[in-house]
Amino acid sequence: MDGQEYTTRLDGPAVASRPRTAPVGESAPSGRQSGKGKAAAIIAVLLAGVTAVWAVLKSIDTPAGGSSSLAASATGDPQWHEVKPKTFDITVVASGELDAKNKVILKNEVEGKTTITEIVDEGTRVQKGDVLIRLADDAIKKQIEDSEELVQKGQADKIASEQDLLIEKSEAESLRRAEEVKLALAELELAKWNKGTVVAKRRDLDLAIVEAVDNLRITRRNAEESKKLFDAKFISEGEYDDDQLKLKKAIAAEEKAREDKQIYEDFIYKQEEKKFNSDVEEARATLDRVIRKNTSKIARATATYEAAVRTAQLREERLTKLKEQLAFCTIRAPGEGIVVYSTSTGSSRNRRSEPIRKNVEVAFNEAIIILPDTSQMIAILKVNESRMPDIVAGQRVSINIDAMRGRTLDGTVFLKATMADEGSWWNPDVRQYEVRVDLPPNIGTTGSTTTTQADPERKGKRPGGGGRSERGSESPTAGPVQLNPGMRCNGTIIIDKVENALAVPVHAVFSKGRDRFCYVRRGDGLVDMRPVRIGKSNETDVEIRDGLKAGEFVLLRDPKPGEVYVPPTKEEKDSEPKEATRPGQPAPPEGKPGKSRPPESSP
Repeated sequence: MDGQEYTTRLDGPAVASRPRTAPVGESAPSGRQSGKGKAAAIIAVLLAGVTAVWAVLKSIDTPAGGSSSLAASATGDPQWHEVKPKTFDITVVASGELDAKNKVILKNEVEGKTTITEIVDEGTRVQKGDVLIRLADDAIKKQIEDSEELVQKGQADKIASEQDLLIEKSEAESLRRAEEVKLALAELELAKWNKGTVVAKRRDLDLAIVEAVDNLRITRRNAEESKKLFDAKFISEGEYDDDQLKLKKAIAAEEKAREDKQIYEDFIYKQEEKKFNSDVEEARATLDRVIRKNTSKIARATATYEAAVRTAQLREERLTKLKEQLAFCTIRAPGEGIVVYSTSTGSSRNRRSEPIRKNVEVAFNEAIIILPDTSQMIAILKVNESRMPDIVAGQRVSINIDAMRGRTLDGTVFLKATMADEGSWWNPDVRQYEVRVDLPPNIGTTGSTTTTQADPERKGKRPGGGGRSERGSESPTAGPVQLNPGMRCNGTIIIDKVENALAVPVHAVFSKGRDRFCYVRRGDGLVDMRPVRIGKSNETDVEIRDGLKAGEFVLLRDPKPGEVYVPPTKEEKDSEPKEATRPGQPAPPEGKPGKSRPPESSP
């Protein structure tokens, strides 16, 4: 072939040989012949280029045993990677948004639903005491008027019931004292009768009996003497009869005296005893009934009074609450800050069908405005639950904020959530946790450069594999950027570090079931499927703990049919005829004739 000659090597890409030159002593044609020579030379160069392209394409598709691109030199070839020690970070990459570490959330404290009648524009910088929101208050004002009337009526009912209670207590005291006096008099009458009247009566009756007995004795003696005198004819019959009559009367008087005593003891005493005891018992029962009635009346009056007091108190509390609700209709700034609507940041966007604005209804306790302190921002990253066990407070984080156009900030994990967020509507089974990251203070508000931090071993690299400035270096920007909550960001959390270990790119490791393997370059233009034991990994690199050696080359793509070496069996060795090696083809290693098999499926 004229022009250049091309050959294909097993250990590198196709290279062009030197062009042939005219023999020494021959002169180049001149004139018309020289013009024809130039044209022929151009044609020869084009043919040589076509031939070279054809040779390269053929070398790529050549099966085992022939010329193959797998035998090309790995130096500078993107399909090969040299196994060598490497230091890299183990990271967790997550996206999220910014938020203020310190912020005031202004909520609707008016019960029920109400309407926003006035609201300041989002992004407005406000001072303490500025009116931010006015809510509809007409209904509350009408309720306050009605409540004030009810409060006045409640106070009047309270005073009236209090007076009724006092009257009941006074009447009860008077009735009780009157009945107590009656009881005391009845008890005195009983004592007087028992200790006075009965004793005197019994003494009188006993005295009457004594008198009757003495009178009967005297009268009987007189009658006996009178009989003797009558018999002796000293007295007349009339005198004798008078003495006998007196005797009869004395006998009757003595009997009557004894009968009176018996009647008193058997009847009169018992009647009087029952009467006086009954008077005492009745007085005591009357006093008890009066006390019970008074207690009942006082209890009713007390209950009425307490109900009136409670009603008045409830109405006053209702009025106070309504006035508080009226005050809640005007929301003022508790301090300086930038107005951010609650629907512009966080998960509040998913809870409302429309954003916060004028004439929109808001529910009780719903956040309306957030006043963030933008001097200290944090990043809230959403991390999959499978990586949460690796996250601990104090880990370094590299933060990229979209609004800062590539500026990288160093942060520190200071809090991770214990409860997962609810899954999204398009993938409800996915659970993510919030990881909060502290950022440097006064970001983007005091200058046009940002200082980043990096380890000495990681100069010029970011944990995710991108470029990064050294510690203390400055990344110029167009100017200060005002950061606001809700701005999107990405974070790379450094959870571990692999120090000086053999490593390969993650796409150089293939899997079949639980087995891991790499395709390692051989010297015969094929690759070995080598089992490996892997260690820690990140998004780009994986640690190789066993199976590879430093200096070996691994394939970074799926092998093509015929590129994977298969050791021949003994029967194949014995039955395989020895063939002469073709020109330009290396002889297979002794005892390992070249043979290939289809590649295994990649993960």
